[in-house]
Amino acid sequence: MIKLELPEKPAELTPRRMKSLVNRIKSTLSECGPKHIYSAVLSTHILYESPVMRKLEERLQALDQWDEELEAIRRELESIALPSPD
Repeated sequence: MIKLELPEKPAELTPRRMKSLVNRIKSTLSECGPKHIYSAVLSTHILYESPVMRKLEERLQALDQWDEELEAIRRELESIALPSPD
C-alpha cells in the first residue's frame, strides 16, 4: 500500500519539511512510471482506485506546491494506466 500523507495543519510544515515531503511524493509516484514492472497496474490504482492521488493533488494545489514536475508525473501515469473503470 502506498502511504503518502500531508499533515492536516499547514503550520506543522516548515519549508524544509514541505520540500522533503514533495520530493518523497515525486519519488514514490515516479516508481509507478513506465520503467517499472506492473507500471500500468500501479498507475491505474493510484489514479482511479485510491483516493490518495486526488487528495494529494488537492492539498498540494491548496498549498501552492503542485508544480510542473508533479503535473508531468501525473500525465505520464495517465498515459500508461489502464482505462478508467468509470
